[in-house]
Amino acid sequence: MKSWNDWRATYDQMSYADQKQFYNDAEEQYPVQIHFAGIVTNTLIQLQAPLKIMEIGGWKGHLAAAVLAKNPAIQCWDNYEICENCIPKTVCLDPRYRCIVPADFVWNLDLPPYDLVVSTHTFEHLQAAEIDAIITRHPAHTYLIEMPHSASWNNYNGCHICPLTRDELNAMFERHGYRLQWQERDVRYFVQEDVK
Repeated sequence: MKSWNDWRATYDQMSYADQKQFYNDAEEQYPVQIHFAGIVTNTLIQLQAPLKIMEIGGWKGHLAAAVLAKNPAIQCWDNYEICENCIPKTVCLDPRYRCIVPADFVWNLDLPPYDLVVSTHTFEHLQAAEIDAIITRHPAHTYLIEMPHSASWNNYNGCHICPLTRDELNAMFERHGYRLQWQERDVRYFVQEDVK
């Protein structure tokens, strides 16, 4: 497996197959990746309207398992996960849940429409242009994002790369017609009134 700094240095040259292999290798060395704040879980549990949820980078389905066990209003939860090793190791056995290894990066794919996109501790693994492309390609009514920020991830012990500040991420969503409904630390809840 590449070092974290080598991964950052070669990120822009890596193909989808390269990234899949990197994350499969990472899963073998670091299999436990359960990162989401309690407020994310509680927010999703309290949603009442019938919802179709798209999760980006949900690893082995821990968030989905916690939420689906307590919220019958959710119709489906599709976790788009680049790490193939996660599929047979999923912890979410709810029939509304699917863990999908897509054919390409999600920002390159036409997918069915979703009401809410959730991503906890995934956007920091992407470049800003890729996050922008996700929002463009998948204009859900709501985005629930948990993302740590740093001016530089150099020498960070993990595969974080995104340089966006909190304000820059907020501004990106605003350019796409979203308003920030609330935020708490690294968690943000964006709502778009007029979905295309």
